[in-house]
Amino acid sequence: MINNLRKKMNQSENGIYQILYKALVSLSFGILGFIGIFFSLRIKINQFNLDFIWSLMFPMLVTQAWGIKYGLLSAVIGLSVFHPFYLWGNEGWACFVSFFSSIFWFGLHGYGAEKRKQSTVYWYNLYFIEMLCCLLNLVLYFFIFPLSIKYNTHYLYKDVITTVDTWDINTFLVKRTAQDFFIIIGCDTVLLLPSTKKIFLFNVENKSRHNGTILARALINCIIFCFLSVFIEYLLNLRNKLFEISQILDARNGVYFIILTMFSMVTGNVIVRYLERKQKAEELVRQSERKYNDIFQNIMNLYSETKIDGTIVEISPSVKKILGYEQHEIIGKNIGIIYKKLEFRKQILKQLLDEKNIENIEFQGRKKDGTECILLANFKLVIEEDGTEKIICIGRDITDYVEAKRKQAEIQEEYKIIFDKMLDGMIVSEFIYDENGEVVDIIATKANQAIETHLGLKVSDVIGNTYIKSFGGNKLTMEKFHNILKTDKPLKYEAFTVRFNRNLVLNVFKLNNKQVAIMFHDISEIKQLETKQREMTERLEAVFESTDDNIYSIDKNYHILNFNSALKNHIKQSYNSEIWNGKSILELLPDDIVSEWKSLYDNAMSKGKYSFEYYNINDKRYMEVVFNPIYHNKEICGTAVFAKDITKRKKAEQELIKINKELEYLVEERTRELRSTLIELEAFTYTVSHDLKSPLRTIDGYSRIILEDYEESLEKEVANMIGNIANVSCDMIELIDRVLQYSTTSKENIQKEKVDIREMFINVFNEIKATCVERNIDFNVEEVMPIVTVDKTLIRRVVYNILSNAVKFTKNKKVAIINVRYLQKSNEQIFCVEDNGVGFDMKYSKKLFTMFQRLHNKEDYEGSGIGLATVHKIIQKHGGETWIMSRLNEGTKVFFSIPIEKGD
Repeated sequence: MINNLRKKMNQSENGIYQILYKALVSLSFGILGFIGIFFSLRIKINQFNLDFIWSLMFPMLVTQAWGIKYGLLSAVIGLSVFHPFYLWGNEGWACFVSFFSSIFWFGLHGYGAEKRKQSTVYWYNLYFIEMLCCLLNLVLYFFIFPLSIKYNTHYLYKDVITTVDTWDINTFLVKRTAQDFFIIIGCDTVLLLPSTKKIFLFNVENKSRHNGTILARALINCIIFCFLSVFIEYLLNLRNKLFEISQILDARNGVYFIILTMFSMVTGNVIVRYLERKQKAEELVRQSERKYNDIFQNIMNLYSETKIDGTIVEISPSVKKILGYEQHEIIGKNIGIIYKKLEFRKQILKQLLDEKNIENIEFQGRKKDGTECILLANFKLVIEEDGTEKIICIGRDITDYVEAKRKQAEIQEEYKIIFDKMLDGMIVSEFIYDENGEVVDIIATKANQAIETHLGLKVSDVIGNTYIKSFGGNKLTMEKFHNILKTDKPLKYEAFTVRFNRNLVLNVFKLNNKQVAIMFHDISEIKQLETKQREMTERLEAVFESTDDNIYSIDKNYHILNFNSALKNHIKQSYNSEIWNGKSILELLPDDIVSEWKSLYDNAMSKGKYSFEYYNINDKRYMEVVFNPIYHNKEICGTAVFAKDITKRKKAEQELIKINKELEYLVEERTRELRSTLIELEAFTYTVSHDLKSPLRTIDGYSRIILEDYEESLEKEVANMIGNIANVSCDMIELIDRVLQYSTTSKENIQKEKVDIREMFINVFNEIKATCVERNIDFNVEEVMPIVTVDKTLIRRVVYNILSNAVKFTKNKKVAIINVRYLQKSNEQIFCVEDNGVGFDMKYSKKLFTMFQRLHNKEDYEGSGIGLATVHKIIQKHGGETWIMSRLNEGTKVFFSIPIEKGD
């Protein structure tokens, strides 16, 4: 039955046969153990029977082989574990102590057997577990066993044991320990036998075939030794009683026999395990040698062994493929022949002597045919048993790899340049999934600079953020993108993003198995242009239809392309005919003018834009006709015709000519009157100024005479008053001169010439400085200034007025600073005079270029208030501008500009 189950188990992959087989074997071994109980070796000690139950080895074999489940099945169902009740019934309740001790014994060893298949930790070791069982027995027999003996007074049997002493307990414990160790050692030894391995479905290796012979020899030696010892004792003690062997073969000899058997089994176990491991190690060595030889013969890398001087001792056959040498050609030669530079080999040798090991070093090699290659190698310095040193090198040809890596780097660099420089914005994203594997979003891993143009986002704002957060996408968008990843079909569509207020074209495509690329192109301007173009088209159509002008276009064959309502009405009214697209315009014209208009069309389509006016006698209207060619691919393909009624314009032109003649007459008459008035005004101005200056000079003269002749006799107050009268008279004379000068400035004709304005600034300043030599003035003029085309006299007046003001308003400074700067713009030259004077509030700046406007007291700063007005007038005559900038107590900047002449 067991053999049938083994056959079915081997033929079928179904595990049920294996379970049935194990159960049947377990039960069989349990029954054998139960039967063996009745053939135990018994020793009588006092009132107790000590039985050596060797048959427990059978269920323990099952336990060691298959673990706790099948072990307990064999021991319990096979009734072996119930042996205390069969053999030691007189112990009463103490039988339960031995019973539970046996249950724990089988359970712990079964658990350890299962764990040993998973781990090699020492506390799962067979003998370590047996020591734990001994400690458990110690507790049971010293504490539980005596208590159970005491309770035997209530037991069912009358002849039960009711007392036990310490010596008996010690005897039980020693017997139990020896028995258990004997069984454990026996099981461990028997499981090494090939036949036992087959029964328990273990793999029987070839190295196990001699295990049975070794164990049998050890056991036979034990038996022979045992009988020799008995026989010697028989000869010594029973010289005259040759046939009373029963006096010698007592229980003690049985114990000796058991101990010797245990010793022989342990010895056999050790020998078998040693031989198995030795055979296994030898087999591993042979396998390693075969593998090494196979690897050495078929290795793709280059393996070499060389002496310190470089002589090649061993090299792999792969040298043929890598360097082109046969093994016999290169062995015995110097390794330097494979180096492009021998100095590099010397460097490696020096480093190797210091470090003993070099890994992943690249160097340039040389093949047999002289071509170069790149090798990646590991070097190791090895000292052999005889003390000689050799170098082991393992290398491989990485020429193709290096070249591929270089090309890959170039491609990556090109890709990076394209990615960074491309005009469209691009974001590379990876998908984010929830716990159910559903797509919830995508996260940006890369982005180029162009997204700032198309999205208005910085790269740092995009990378690491999700699409929904950055762009406000939804689940439907994520599903579309994920479908691209699955189908590898790109998606291109237009979308308006409310967040960015932009129209975008999105091109989404698969980049790899995890990423998609999203390209953005902002078409907001295009959309705006389309909208404007559409609006413009609608407006043009509206204008096209709303105008009273006749507008139409024809192709080279004179067929009408389009027309407006005004032309349609005109054709209907004038020629009582209908017009439509595709009809020839010549068919609508009277016969007498067809050839004339045909030549006009041809002239427009051959020479370009053409127009003419004519008077329609029938309608009594002036008409203007414009032929504007239509171009396609830089070639004229037709012409547009605009016919406009210009009757009103012609009449208006005639009326305008008449009015112009009348106006010309009136202008000449008024000009004569104005010129006469100006002459009279100039004469009046001169007369008034002369008449005013004469009495003022008289007052000034008399005042000075009085002071010169009578100053000592006059009271001081009166003398001061007369002095003031003289000063006021001088001021009035100067003011009148300035007014005359200002009035003549507007009349003077400008005589332009080339002037070195830098030299003029310097000369004028020196002239002003001569009047105040005691002043400390720091005057600076830019080194480079242009030659300007101006009226030299008038510009000198400008420079004088500006510099005199700068000197005047810095008189309270210990060190006056006056700087002259120059700035050229595209069509003008700008000059600036800057001082560190008193300055003024800019809200009064508009007054400064008006006559008689002053911002400071005359007692503090003398002047007439006409200088800047004169400057403004002169610069204005030159076509330039004047302006001023200032801060109170910080200084003033006066600017004037002069237009650049063609010759400048």
